[in-house]
Amino acid sequence: MLQPIKQENPEIIAAWQKIADHTSQKCGLPHCKLIAKLRPNRCCDKMYCQMAAEYAKDRYGIDLPKTDHPDLLFMGEKGCTVAPYLRPMCSLHQCGICSMGVLKGNPAWTSEYFRLREEIDILELARQPS
Repeated sequence: MLQPIKQENPEIIAAWQKIADHTSQKCGLPHCKLIAKLRPNRCCDKMYCQMAAEYAKDRYGIDLPKTDHPDLLFMGEKGCTVAPYLRPMCSLHQCGICSMGVLKGNPAWTSEYFRLREEIDILELARQPS
């Protein structure tokens, strides 16, 4: 079990933002017509909101403020209101990566994804106690 963190490292926050920006480029239309129809602001399911709420509370002691969205706890008019480092499952998610391990037909994008993910892994591991 991970120990709670009192203050986040700006370098880690920036790394999470980079991967969230990267994955958001390949979410919704034309990559996922179902999500574009059901969740136009790029969210797969409300279970990810619950995961983010639990992670933020357990890891950082943060109670995430909810929006008034009828289904998704943290969905605002312009997308998710939760910072990427507080919602790692969402920030890392891209359907092709999760299902096949690659974004089919886009090796450059896939390589960049795994480069960013490795950057996060190194930063996250470095702050763990030995």
